[in-house]
Parts: sequence; structure tokens; C-alpha cells
Amino acid sequence: MFKFNKKKVEQESLLKARTRALRNAEDEIENLRHLRLQDEHNSTIIIKENSKMHELLRDIADRTVTCPLGSEKIVLNKIKELARDYQSKN
Repeated sequence: MFKFNKKKVEQESLLKARTRALRNAEDEIENLRHLRLQDEHNSTIIIKENSKMHELLRDIADRTVTCPLGSEKIVLNKIKELARDYQSKN
């Protein structure tokens, strides 16, 4: 009789441990889902910012190519103007 009760207690203990481990794993899965969604959101923002910077650099390159030689001041002023425009939009 004593062995039967001891075995039952051991089984209940194992069941509780398994249930706790399962609950912990489910919590970790939910946490990882949340982190993945945050990463996707952040990646979207970074991609948009990267695209804006690419456009700005392309605009700077286009303007510098069309400027005559020896007009470094004009090019520098155009770059500053584009940078100010970019900063005011963000």
C-alpha cells in the first residue's frame, strides 16, 4: 500500500513539473513572438530611412555632377541645403 501511494506522489510530482515546464515554454514562445514583431517593425523603419538616405545621396550626386569645375562652394551649399531639407522633413 505504501509503495502505491509513493508511486502516485511521484507521478503527480512529475506531472506538475511537466505542466510548469510547458507553461514556461509557452511564455517564452509568446515573448519571442513579441520580439519578432518588434524586429519586423524596426526593420521596416530602417528600410524606409535607408531609402530616404539613398534618394538624398542620389540627389547630391546628380547635383555635383552637373556643377562646373571649380565650383566647390556651390556644391557644398547645395549639399547643406539638401541636408537641411532632409532634416526638416524628419
